Amino acid sequence: VKNLGMMNSVWSLVLPGAMSVFNMIILKTFFSNLPESLEESAAIDGCSDLGILIKIVLRLSLPSIATLSLFYAVDSWNGFQDALFYITKKELYPMQMKLYQIISANQQLDSQQGGEGSVGSYIVPESLKAAS
Repeated sequence: VKNLGMMNSVWSLVLPGAMSVFNMIILKTFFSNLPESLEESAAIDGCSDLGILIKIVLRLSLPSIATLSLFYAVDSWNGFQDALFYITKKELYPMQMKLYQIISANQQLDSQQGGEGSVGSYIVPESLKAAS
């Protein structure tokens, strides 16, 4: 990414995750399991190759494409570490990185307070009272 000149850019976060071997295997398996008779019957009915692709193959593959979109969304949401590697300007950090900074700052604050006044000491007794 550094040699391509993509440091401190959105492309440094988008392009490395754009291709997933796992997702390509899922799509390949789906497309190889489509029966050829669907394409043959559409061709007999006068549908062109582009029409077969759009009207039959893409419509049948919408559930798998939706599933892969969900995989990509979860992967990009959980990929806050990519921002640590590729972005050095704090104003360009994605929301996940800012959330990570807030959470880690709060954890440091809780561990520094410690003792009787920390929030963690109130959670366990209160939950035990509510349970009884």
